[in-house]
Amino acid sequence: MAFTRGYSTQPSFVASMLLGGVIFSIVLLAELPGGNLINLAVSGAFVACVLAVTFLGNRALWFGREVGLLVAWLAFSTLPSFFAPDVETAFFKALTMLQLVVLVFCVQQVMVWQKSVAMLLMLYGVAVAMAYGVTFTELSIAQVADTELREGGERVASTLVNENKFGAACVMGLSLCLLSAAVGGARWLQLLWAIVVPLLMFAAMNSGSRTALLGAVLVLAGSAWAFKVWRGAFLTRAIVTAPVFAVVGAVLFIVAQSNPIVAERIEQTFDAEGAIVTRVSEFFTFLATGDSRAESGESIDSRTDMIGEGIAILSDNPIIGVGLDNFRHVSEAGTYSHSNPIEVSVSTGLVGLLLYYSIYALIAWRALVLNVRSRGHAVPRMVLVAMAGYSLMDLTHISYYEKTSWLFLALLTATLEVFSRGLALQQGARGKRRRRRRRRTLATEAESPEVFEDLDELDDVLGESVSSDPPDQELGNRPAA
Repeated sequence: MAFTRGYSTQPSFVASMLLGGVIFSIVLLAELPGGNLINLAVSGAFVACVLAVTFLGNRALWFGREVGLLVAWLAFSTLPSFFAPDVETAFFKALTMLQLVVLVFCVQQVMVWQKSVAMLLMLYGVAVAMAYGVTFTELSIAQVADTELREGGERVASTLVNENKFGAACVMGLSLCLLSAAVGGARWLQLLWAIVVPLLMFAAMNSGSRTALLGAVLVLAGSAWAFKVWRGAFLTRAIVTAPVFAVVGAVLFIVAQSNPIVAERIEQTFDAEGAIVTRVSEFFTFLATGDSRAESGESIDSRTDMIGEGIAILSDNPIIGVGLDNFRHVSEAGTYSHSNPIEVSVSTGLVGLLLYYSIYALIAWRALVLNVRSRGHAVPRMVLVAMAGYSLMDLTHISYYEKTSWLFLALLTATLEVFSRGLALQQGARGKRRRRRRRRTLATEAESPEVFEDLDELDDVLGESVSSDPPDQELGNRPAA
């Protein structure tokens, strides 16, 4: 079980502000020319602040099992890295992962100290929405991210450069925004949820990532289960507020349409002959028929080939793999495998694959346990939904060394810990109230005449006086027998 050192819920304002800076710098700056240096500076200041607050402020530290498993996997990954075809690449990736371990640990501490985490969760979604918003300006992707537009340029990658990475970030941001709603917070956050959630849904569509679209739909459908939308109170609020949101949404849409860039983006997204609609329709045709020839491009075929090649490489190196980020050096593809399970298994073998995905299993198991303990609260349910959407992204997206992915998992696991502690305190308070009521009940019963009649009967059995006090005398003031 995770443990703490003198649990303190006192938040650190500076550390929380720097955490917000880390979230925005990772999403908005890390992929831009020179932006990674800014991100490293912000992250370094954040880690230094957490360490200073920990020791100077005597804050609690939480050591979760998830981080322990990540450290175990990273330690194991160094073994195949010694024998990798490209040793330098493998150890550079291991060094990157070590930095991520430190960052994840520090993010968890600040979240646990903060206790009120709704706004911090929302910041992730807001940052992704801002990254998407940049593409609605006069700046092109080439100007923002120093990269050329691909054929079918209506696919949007924002400041995250890669369209699939951006699609995955949209799903993660959507999940954390809905988790923020499950946690609850200030009323003004509801307006932010109403704006950011639809924007992230449209952004996922605009990324052109087919798994992102499926992931977003899965998260939205799962949130109906998480929030128990069939409850009468929820339906009543939805019916009352739906007209308001409809009017606000219509006004925003009309205003947005007046901007030529926005109007063009919307038209491109829903163009029947455009890249986005074509990719999605061909993907569903492939799922229905299994025939990749229905696709005008070669995306499905090339990814299928990489999966087959990854399985073949794994069969030759089943125990420890070929070293981190070395799929590109041992495969004919010459690039990463476009699938996290394949990439992890080829890099670290079956042992590494089990170690790595035990992190996911542990998060899901803890959420299941808390769901039972809380009798179906929305927070653990939404965590399960978020993990389902995230795992779907893993099938076509490399996440094991992505900062956006580990930031997402750090926020998710810390929220579970905060919820677990709050639930324990709540249940402890309920137990105290029950014990107090029981003591009052026993005291009342002890002062009733029936109790003294029972004592008289006991006198007859024992042949001596157990109590000679009159029935109206307090039990606690009687002399000892």
